Amino acid sequence: MITEKQKRILQHMLGADSRYKKKEWGFRNHYCASDDVNCPERVELEAMKEIGLVTSGVRYECKTFWATRQGAIEIGFKPYQLKKLNVK
Repeated sequence: MITEKQKRILQHMLGADSRYKKKEWGFRNHYCASDDVNCPERVELEAMKEIGLVTSGVRYECKTFWATRQGAIEIGFKPYQLKKLNVK
C-alpha cells in the first residue's frame, strides 16, 4: 500500500489528476527532482525507487524519476492507459 504523498507524486508525474480526463492520463511520465538530496520530494522519490514504484536516471542534467508499471497500477491505471505509457 502506498502513502497519500506517494500517490500524489505519481499522479503529478503521470498527469493523472482531476485536471485531466482519464483517457488523457499518462501523457507524461517524468519528475525532475531538486538537486538537493534533502529535498522532501527527492527523499520520497528515492524511497519510492526502493519499493519499485519509480526508476531514475539523468535527463538534461537533472535527476529524473519515471513511474514504473507497478507505480501506475498503484494509482489505478487501466490496461489501455498502461499501453500508452510504454512502461516496464
